[in-house]
Amino acid sequence: MLSSSTSAGFNKKAIISVVAFISLNVILQIWNKYLFAVKEFRFPLLIIITGTLITFIGSVLCIFLFRLVTVPYGAIAENWRLLFLVSMCSGLGTGLENLSISYISISLNQVVKATAPAGTLIYAKFFEGKQFSHQLIISTIILVLGAIMTVFRNPDFNWVGFVLTFASLFFGVAQSIGTGMLLQRSESIGVLVIIFVTSLPAVVALVPLFFLLEYNHLLVSHAQSGIGGDTAVILTLLAMGGTAFTYQMAHYYLIEHTSAHYSMIIGNVKVVAVTLMSMVFFGSKFSPLNALGLAVSLCAFCAYNFFRFREQRQAETLRNSRFTEEVGVLMSKIRSRGLDSTSDSDEDPTRV
Repeated sequence: MLSSSTSAGFNKKAIISVVAFISLNVILQIWNKYLFAVKEFRFPLLIIITGTLITFIGSVLCIFLFRLVTVPYGAIAENWRLLFLVSMCSGLGTGLENLSISYISISLNQVVKATAPAGTLIYAKFFEGKQFSHQLIISTIILVLGAIMTVFRNPDFNWVGFVLTFASLFFGVAQSIGTGMLLQRSESIGVLVIIFVTSLPAVVALVPLFFLLEYNHLLVSHAQSGIGGDTAVILTLLAMGGTAFTYQMAHYYLIEHTSAHYSMIIGNVKVVAVTLMSMVFFGSKFSPLNALGLAVSLCAFCAYNFFRFREQRQAETLRNSRFTEEVGVLMSKIRSRGLDSTSDSDEDPTRV
């Protein structure tokens, strides 16, 4: 069900997943920036909790109202530990990432996130036993370096924000790896089922942090400015929730049709896209180093896909040649047995 490490997943579903994954993330970043900067709604955990709850409702409607898939209760029971791990990592990864932006700039946040493909490559190579060519490894390293160059703007450093970002990176990598393992283990556990099962536990993981860090501030803000009655804020939160549901589906479909490591490679392209978005919508400026990093990232991404596609074609050619060889051997055996039978009949004329 899941493509091997040498399969690029160059098909329509993979391409659609890639485009949706990048574009929806950019949209979410714009809305996040709007709430933070324009509406001064600085409650990142509440934003993630709201989006995850709406994601759960969307999965319920798709499964039980539109009956797009059947819930495999047996497979869920067999894989509950891994599903629980994915749900915790999903909630904490997205929640801590959004929380980190309250302490550090998006640029520094993206610098740390840009190292994610290295983590998935190391895990896939040393723990899953997957083999990567030197070209793919070098392309990954260059892509990581290019993404760092693209977003590097000497942001103000903050240890709390840095630790939160690094923790979100750890949970994000673990979520991608766990999702890939789930999709490999069971054909009956698909994308919608994973979203349905993991959404509520992800909310539970964030609720204690919300009450510890944001609840009292939310009450004060509501009392002072009536922020809870701001229609624009409420509509934006609802729109972000619907987009988050679609984004989660695109993320999991991307892993299903490619691999956990490839989803992180696409994530670095997303880093570049977010940086371009900041320049276009929020007036962020590019230094010569940023422009060079952008070019390096795009070239490395194209090189990675070229080498991966070439390896896929070579693997297919090898499989076809082996199949042709096996068919040839089988046909030779069949012809040999036919000749033996004819020879025996010619030697014994009394045989009926």
